[in-house]
Order: sequence, then C-alpha cells, then structure tokens
Amino acid sequence: TNTGGAIPNEPIVSTLAGTGTVGSLDGAVSNAQFYLPTVVTLDNQNNIIVVDRSNHKIRKISNDETVSTIAGTGSIGSQNGMGNLATFNYPDGAIVDSQGNIFITDQSNHRIRKIDTNNQVSTFAGSGIAGYQDGLGLDAKFYFPAAMAIDAIDNLYIADYSNHRIRKIDPNGLVSTIAGIGSPGAADGPVATAQFNGPTGLCFDNLGNLFVADYGNHKIRKMDTNGQVTTFAGEGIAGNIDGNGASARFNHPAVVSWD
Repeated sequence: TNTGGAIPNEPIVSTLAGTGTVGSLDGAVSNAQFYLPTVVTLDNQNNIIVVDRSNHKIRKISNDETVSTIAGTGSIGSQNGMGNLATFNYPDGAIVDSQGNIFITDQSNHRIRKIDTNNQVSTFAGSGIAGYQDGLGLDAKFYFPAAMAIDAIDNLYIADYSNHRIRKIDPNGLVSTIAGIGSPGAADGPVATAQFNGPTGLCFDNLGNLFVADYGNHKIRKMDTNGQVTTFAGEGIAGNIDGNGASARFNHPAVVSWD
C-alpha cells in the first residue's frame, strides 16, 4: 500500500561501513575508515571484498560486521608475500574464483595480482611495464588494467583500459586478447575488428554474453557468444537521458553488473 506519498518498493540507501572520513582504520563497520574505495565483490563465504584504492589495500567487510585488511601495508609498491607485507599501487578491480582465490587488477603496477586462500600475494600476470603483449604470466603486458569478470571455468577477463582491449587469462596464466584492435573507437562487429575507448567494467550474463562499460564511449557494449560486439545501450554522447537502448545517454559509465 502506498502511504504518505512514498514510492512503492523504493530502495533504501544506508551506510554499510565507513565513517566518511579518510583513513584506513579496521574494526567495527561503524568506526572503519576507507580512502576512495573503487570496487566491492563477494567472496565464497559472502564476505565483501573491498578494493581500497587510495590506501593501496585490499579490505574485507565480514559477515560479523567487522572490517579487516586482507593485504597491503598502505605503502605504494609491488612486493609479493604474506598479505600484511605485500604492497600495491592504486589497485582498481577484484574478482574471486571458484577456489576462493582473490584476483586484483593492480592498476598502476600494470599487473594482475593473486591473493590465495593462505593470504599469500603473488603476481599472476603482467611484467609490470606498461604495454601490450600476450603470453604466459609475467611475459604479458597490460596498460592500466581496470575491472574484471570471471567465467564458470575460472578464466579471467580484464578491461585493459589504456590498451582499449578486452583480455583473457586462463587458469594457467596464459594471457590472450579476445576483443579490440588497440586504437580507441566505437566500431561494432566481429571481435577482431571491434573498437573500445577506455573500457573499465565487465560482467557476464547467465547466457555467457560479456557486457562492457565502455567508459570513453559513454556506452554499454555487448560481446555475444558468437564473437560479435554490439552497442547494448548508449547513444555515445555524454548525458543522463533514460530511454530505450541506443537513445539513452551515460556519462563515463565505469562499472557494469548483472543481477
């Protein structure tokens, strides 16, 4: 029943964790502090993994409503090892595989890092030098990698922002390119000739289609299971117009998710 002019089923916004003051304090959610967090994702126990970007840390909001630091000293670096000794450089994205490993796009290190279930941090892929190169593990190169998606067999998909490409890493660490020619643009069509402009976000639907937040194009793109890239929504002009598909407008959409 609509009472008092309220909108039926109106979403309620509340604060889950954080005081709103810049900091890195762990503890109860009401006292915890973050510094420009970018992405949250669920682990396999439904704890919330937080990429605390400007603290250079990976944090966790547990089911018991406490915040802890999984990895990162808070200093900028690329040190591997136990979580409390490891360092990151403006991490941006996170995803969890079927085994409970956490993968991080360590954006300004141009690497993909892995936090295993024993809290050991390692470099999963990326030489650490900005560039573009496919290959195995540390031989590959990324250029400011952003958000990730993962499929049912633990292949990682990375929005490789400054390479304007969508990359893939199989469970053995082999990096390949699945879409994008490397120059910025908005061309639809086969993955081999399609163009993106600074993609930042990825997600799969339940049919295996991959959706891309195409940040610089102000569009949401779709890559189907036949390898065809189309524009799912967005006219390509910055704005905030609602409406049907290509007539809608976005302004630098950064993240996309499937319910």
